[in-house]
Parts: sequence; structure tokens; C-alpha cells
Amino acid sequence: YNPISFAIMQALARVATIKVVKVIAVDTDAHTVDVQIAVNQLDGNNNSTPHGTIFSVPYVWAMGGTNAFEIDPAVGDMGVMVVSDRDISAVKNTKAIANPGSNRKFDVADGIYLFGIPGLNGTAPTQWIKWTADGIDIKAAHGNELTSGATGWAFIGNVTISNLLLSGTIEAPGGGTYAGNIHTTGTVTGDTDVIAAGKS
Repeated sequence: YNPISFAIMQALARVATIKVVKVIAVDTDAHTVDVQIAVNQLDGNNNSTPHGTIFSVPYVWAMGGTNAFEIDPAVGDMGVMVVSDRDISAVKNTKAIANPGSNRKFDVADGIYLFGIPGLNGTAPTQWIKWTADGIDIKAAHGNELTSGATGWAFIGNVTISNLLLSGTIEAPGGGTYAGNIHTTGTVTGDTDVIAAGKS
């Protein structure tokens, strides 16, 4: 039993399925990353050996047709790589349905990088799109933010609009500056004053 069990375990150890990896390099033109498997290898005496770099691993966007959420990985990200059960090199080269490039199976060379793992990355994101219990929160790294709640959309930061057509209400507690003309089919009312060309 023991020799057979040992042989089975050795064979299973060569089967790659899902790996936690660290991003070593990013090619945003080819949409690939170079990664290193995060869990070291151990020999029979529990001596550890780090994995080498796996090159040109495709990474994914949330994409359908001509639409996509474009999120490129960054060097240092800790993320998930899934491994195909067959050689995908011919599909990568032709970008079409193809035969396996070789007879290899469950090999890390046929991995696809999915996304980062927030709990394993050392830095917190500085910009995001977040679905909350009350709506949507969109924040940019420079501080501008757009949030949705029960009372409507709220902007934090400056807003530049090239063409504006209103059918609802805009409240601007901080004021605003308009570089173009303003036309209204209703009445312009100022609770304090209306000043035109310096004249009250």
C-alpha cells in the first residue's frame, strides 16, 4: 500500500490547478505577466526551494465583445493563476481554436492570471468601483468621488462637462464656474443678488 500511495501522491504533486502567485513583470501591450508561485517547493528533508519565473502568462479583463473593465495587474501584486489541463500555446499564438501545442497536461506554463487578492497584497487600493448596500461608490486616486444613494448621485471634487442637458435638479453647495453660455427657458432667480457684467 505505501509504495502505491507514495507513487500516487508524487504524480498528483505534478498536477497544477490553481496557484497563488506574485507578479514579477507586466506587459500591458501583450496583456501578459511574468509570475512566481508564492508557495515554495519542499524536498524530502523539508528544505525549501523557491519557484522560478513563469513568463508570458495571459491576464484577464472583465470583457464581453467590445466592452471591458480594463484593470491591468501591477508588479508586486499577489493574485490567483488558474492552470489549463492542456497546452494552450497554439491558442495563444493563433488567437483561435487550435490543437494542443504539445502533450503536456496541468502545467504552470499554461496558466492564466485572473486578479489580485486584497487580503494578500501589502497596499490598499487608492481608487475603485464599489457596489455597496446603498448604491455605487466610484473613487479616483486624485480624490474625486462619485457615489449613488437613495437621494441621488453625489460628486466630490470638480466636474468638467462639455455639453449639459438637464431634466432633473442639480444642487451645487460649493458654487460653480461656467466657461460658455447659459440658456434657460425658465426664470433665473437669485436669493441674494444677480450680477451681470459687474452690475447688480
